[in-house]
Amino acid sequence: MLKYVYQNEFPERFDVYIVEAPEDGSVPTVEQVKVGHKVYTNEMEDGTNPYKTNIHNIKDYTNKNFFIAIHHRTKKEDFGFALLIDDIEVGYDNTVSTTNKITEKSVYKVDMETELLRNSQKLLANNKGLQKSLSSKNSFSY
Repeated sequence: MLKYVYQNEFPERFDVYIVEAPEDGSVPTVEQVKVGHKVYTNEMEDGTNPYKTNIHNIKDYTNKNFFIAIHHRTKKEDFGFALLIDDIEVGYDNTVSTTNKITEKSVYKVDMETELLRNSQKLLANNKGLQKSLSSKNSFSY
């Protein structure tokens, strides 16, 4: 997941790319960025105020080391002024979607203290039974 906020008081053009990291450890070139995976394009969107939040699923592009590239491509004739990007987050989405409803009956709860107590009682009962049978079989008289 890629999440960021942006603000542009004037119309701006920009793209967001996920680019595989070059094997030599260098920063990607402009050519490498352009063949990366474009996850968002903003074409002269009217100004936003306050910041707007964008979230993109980038899971399919992150199985190797990668860079996030933002290509600001506003032209002079667009009368743009500034593109502000802040609070960039890269992470994962751990939400689970399901069509099955979980009900109280389908959730198995275990009270560990109760289970330990039950198992201890069974063990003690078995030991007492074993002691009783051994003492009756091994009674010697001299």
